[in-house]
Amino acid sequence: MIKVLLFAQLQEESGQHELTIERSNITVSELKEQLTNEFALPSIESAMVAINEEFANEQVTVKAGDTVALFHRLVVGSKKVFQWDIVKGRPQKWRIAYTMYKNQSNR
Repeated sequence: MIKVLLFAQLQEESGQHELTIERSNITVSELKEQLTNEFALPSIESAMVAINEEFANEQVTVKAGDTVALFHRLVVGSKKVFQWDIVKGRPQKWRIAYTMYKNQSNR
């Protein structure tokens, strides 16, 4: 099972902030394709991906138990958290985004 967290536009398109996928050992590209087919997410192709709080490209394998976050340049919340914060290795920014996500989902 893979937990998928959706932020911003992807969350709006799906109407959900979290999805569960019953697959494992698939690439990020395959995961995006499955999500597009199952949940009609037109903007997913340009989405950035983090697996277990680390930036990932399209060829990385997603395994059972992983948490995958999909987001665009601007992530949820009043603080602006941009994709380059994760790309440049600033995990504290990712933690801010994830904390904001958790706080939002508890409302």
